[in-house]
Amino acid sequence: MNKKVWLILAVAVLVFTTSVITYAYGGKNQKPSDYRIGIAYSDAIKSDKPMLALFYVDWCGYCLKFMPKYKLIHTLYKDKFNLVMINAEYPQYKQLVDDVALAGFPALYIIDKKPFRKFAVIMKN
Repeated sequence: MNKKVWLILAVAVLVFTTSVITYAYGGKNQKPSDYRIGIAYSDAIKSDKPMLALFYVDWCGYCLKFMPKYKLIHTLYKDKFNLVMINAEYPQYKQLVDDVALAGFPALYIIDKKPFRKFAVIMKN
């Protein structure tokens, strides 16, 4: 009887430990760029749809916390907007980041290349 109890206890501890390790390290995104939401900026500027651009940096804790919300926004608005994630620290986006004059992260902007459409900033940290 004692061996059964120890065996059950050992299996329970093993299952609990592997669950905790899997949750802590396995499936959890560690930075915003681990999320792959939307399309590339180069593809979005070729399209006629307006762009919903998320400006983020990988070291920003608020950006990481915002990513599940951005995933929901993608689900709701992917037919109306091209959703794009832009890492503000990448050199290829320096001119774009300077043009929008970011004040903080995350920052969500609607960018439309058509001159007569006017959109406001949706969310700015």
